[in-house]
Amino acid sequence: MFSTTVILAAPCAGLLLLELGTVCYNLFFHPLRNVPGPKMAAATNLYKIYYDLIIRGGLLSQIEKLHKRYGPVMRIAPNTLHFSDEKAYYQIYGASSTFTKDPELYSCFAMNGSSFTMTDPETHRHRTQIINPFFSRRAIIELEGVVQDKVDKFISRLINHPKDRAINMFWAFRCASVDVITSYVLGQDFQAMDAEYFEHPFPLGIQRQVHVLWVWKYFPFILPTVMAIPERIMDLISPLLGTLAASLNVRKQVIGHIDKYLADEKALEGVDHEIIWHHLIRKEKGGVGNAVQIPTRQSLLSEALILTQAGSDTVGNTCYLATFYVLNNPQVYATLKEELRKAWPDMDANIGMDVLEKLPYLNAVLKESLRLGHGVVTPLPRVVGPGSADILGVHVPAGTVVSMGVTFLHYDERVFLHPYEFKPERWLVPDTSEMEHYLRPFSNGPRMCLGQNLAWAELYLIMGHVFRKLDLKIHNTTIDDFKEFRELFVPSFEGRPFHAFVEKASA
Repeated sequence: MFSTTVILAAPCAGLLLLELGTVCYNLFFHPLRNVPGPKMAAATNLYKIYYDLIIRGGLLSQIEKLHKRYGPVMRIAPNTLHFSDEKAYYQIYGASSTFTKDPELYSCFAMNGSSFTMTDPETHRHRTQIINPFFSRRAIIELEGVVQDKVDKFISRLINHPKDRAINMFWAFRCASVDVITSYVLGQDFQAMDAEYFEHPFPLGIQRQVHVLWVWKYFPFILPTVMAIPERIMDLISPLLGTLAASLNVRKQVIGHIDKYLADEKALEGVDHEIIWHHLIRKEKGGVGNAVQIPTRQSLLSEALILTQAGSDTVGNTCYLATFYVLNNPQVYATLKEELRKAWPDMDANIGMDVLEKLPYLNAVLKESLRLGHGVVTPLPRVVGPGSADILGVHVPAGTVVSMGVTFLHYDERVFLHPYEFKPERWLVPDTSEMEHYLRPFSNGPRMCLGQNLAWAELYLIMGHVFRKLDLKIHNTTIDDFKEFRELFVPSFEGRPFHAFVEKASA
C-alpha cells in the first residue's frame, strides 16, 4: 500500500513542482515581468479563465477597472498585454501592422478555412482579394434590390404582427438581418422572418453559441467532438438537441448547395443574382497566376457560416439599440421622423440608399448607435511578429499576445463628451474627423470586417423604412436594461429584452 501511494504521489508532486516553476518564471524571469498588472494575471492564465468562465464574460469589465489603476499598458496574462490608448490601437490593428491573429481565440469558432479565422496573412490576403469585389459599394448598389425586398417584407411583418402582443425587437431585427445576409450572400432565404413571433431557430441558435463560446475556447475538444458525430446518428438524436439541431439543419442546407455547385459550376447560372459562390468557386478555381486554388468543402462551408452569423449580428444589434435609444428620447424620435418625412414625403414611393445615406440626422443616429453597440467587444488578440515591437514605449518581444478592446475608443471621454449617453447631435458638428477616427465598430486594417458596405446599406434601408413607415412605442423596457453587458465576443445586454408595439404610420 505504501509503495503504491508513493508511486502515485510522485507524478503529482512533479506536476506541482512544474507548475510552481512556471509561476516563478512568469513572475520573476519572463520578458514581460516589469509590465504593470495584477500579480495573479502575470502568474497564470487562471486569472483570465476565472473572469471569462466563472464570472461569465466579465474580463472586459475587469480590464476597464484595472487600467484606471495600472495605466495604459497592462499585463493581463503571462504572455498577454492589453492597451487602452488610441496610438496602441492603430499600431496593433493598423493597415501596416504585421501582427497575426491569435489562433487560441479564433479556433473556438470551429470555422477553419474561413477568411475570419485564417491566421496566415498571405492565405487571408488571397481569400479577401477574391471576396472583396462582392462586398464593394458598386456590388451593393447593383444588388440593393435584394436587400430592399427583405426590408419590405420586414415592414409588412411588423405591421401585421398581432396588435395585442408587443414585439420582441431583439429577435425581430435579427431575423430581418439573417434573411438579408443569407439571401444576398448565399442566394438562400432562411425565412427567419416567417417564424411566429420572430422566434426562428437559426438566430436563436446563434445566440446560444455566443453564450458557450468561452467554454469552447478553454475546452476546444467539445465542438469538434459534436461535429464528428456521424450524420445518421445526429439525425436520430436531433430532436433532443433543440436549437443546435436547427443550426445543424442549416449546415446541411448550405452543404447541399455547395456540393451542387462544386459538382457542376453551370448550376450557378440558374441563380437569380450574383452570390458568394460565383467568386469563391468560379474565381478561386482560376487561382493566382498559374496556380490552381481549389477551395475545400469545409473552407466553403466555414466561409458561408461565418459570413451569415457575423454579418447578421452587428446589423441586428445596431438596429435593436438604435430603435430603443431613438424611442427613449422623444426629441430624437421627432427629429428623425421629421427629417425622413421631408426627404420622403410620399412614404409609398420607392426610395433607396442613395437618398437615405445623405440624411444628416439619420447618419448621426446610426453612428451613435454603432458607437454604443461596438460590434465585437472582446479585445481581439494579435501575436507580435515577425520581430519585436515598441508599443507606447514598452518593448514587446516577438510572440507576445497584444490587444485593445474597441470600447476604450468608443468611451473615450476626451473625444465623446458624456460617452455613455446617446447623443446623435454630437455628430452634427462641422468637423467630425476625430470622432470618425475613434469609431471602429468594424475593426480596422487588413482584418477589418469584409461586409461593412453591406452592413451600412442594411442600416440605412432598415432604419429609414422603420422610422418612416411605422409608429413605435416602447413596452416594459427602460434605459437600465441597456446599462450593462457581458463580453461574449459581442455585447450581451443583461436587462430585459426591448419590446415595442408597432403600427403603420400615418402619411
